[in-house]
Amino acid sequence: MSKDPARFVVAACAANGFAFIIPNTSPFVIGGLVDAFPMSEAQAGLILTVELIAMGAAALLVSPFMRVIPQRSMALIGALLAAAANACVVFKVADGYTQLILFRVVAGIGTGLLLAVANAAIASSLSPERLYGVALMLGWFVAAALGPVMAKAAELAHYTGAYGVWMGLALLVVPLVLGLDQRPAKAQSKWVRGSSAVPGSVHLAGIALVGVAMMAYFAFVERMSLQVGFSLNQTGLLFAGISVAGALGAGLAGTQGGRFGLVWPLVVGTAVHAIAIVAAVGARNQWMFGVAASLEGISYMYLLTYQFGLAATLDHSGRWAAAAGGAMIGSTGFGPYIGGALITYFGSQALTWLVMITAALGAAAFLWVGSRLSKKTMPEPCPD
Repeated sequence: MSKDPARFVVAACAANGFAFIIPNTSPFVIGGLVDAFPMSEAQAGLILTVELIAMGAAALLVSPFMRVIPQRSMALIGALLAAAANACVVFKVADGYTQLILFRVVAGIGTGLLLAVANAAIASSLSPERLYGVALMLGWFVAAALGPVMAKAAELAHYTGAYGVWMGLALLVVPLVLGLDQRPAKAQSKWVRGSSAVPGSVHLAGIALVGVAMMAYFAFVERMSLQVGFSLNQTGLLFAGISVAGALGAGLAGTQGGRFGLVWPLVVGTAVHAIAIVAAVGARNQWMFGVAASLEGISYMYLLTYQFGLAATLDHSGRWAAAAGGAMIGSTGFGPYIGGALITYFGSQALTWLVMITAALGAAAFLWVGSRLSKKTMPEPCPD
């Protein structure tokens, strides 16, 4: 467990958890949009893609300035922006397709600011990889509870019901982020030799590759579950199970910490994650799909914890950690559109080729970054 102040841990977990609840529960938004409008999966996926890209872009743009940005204020601005934009959609201020996309961009920017602050704050904590594990685990337990809620909301009010849940969560986050420090903690480490720019950039590329394939699959899990025979309510329970599995994966990574290093757990998790998606896409019955989807949840949250932990190692001031969150969310933003296009034109089996290629390239990127982290270039404590 983290040794940081409780108020700080709660605030960082709340900000981080809300940011990740958006992609984690997005399949219900996709389903609600398809059911409410005469649009294809690709068109619905584009709406989510725009929001996630805005999230990622916002986090990436502010990441170089995390040493000087007032983090508590930025988190409050982000939460309020997300709540206001979701409210505009729920109360039909945005009723047309173009207006809907505009307000989803605003919501994405707000959530991206929250994500950047959360990742930078955790990176400056006493044990980043453990606190990432705790934050992701708690976020996925909340997502598990939200599975049936999102399913019911989408059933009753389609996309406005799903966005209404997101609006309520954003409002709950507002008072919680007051526990963040206004100024980031003093950097705990630095690179002894050379710059972290190239390893950091390669690491972001690896995160992006894995993220694109994950979301190309995950955005359409609700559709796939219906195809193998689950009802919408059963799908909500399935999502709860996947979220619990994801929480266990993050908890395992948080408990394990750096006992086996940061790189090899990340590479193994990437391989298992790809195998799980291939199995889920190829499943022909409910049992096979449920097992494969749960394994995907466990492995992704496990590897995600190490992605952020490795980013924190590159720079404990939080710049690469904030950028890692932006790269992950921004890349997943392309996933729904790519996944929708592949399914529309080639069928769901096309997703297996995407995930195998991106997993191989992503694992290679992580191994290269690990090779740069030799004893001569590992971060050492800064002098007081």
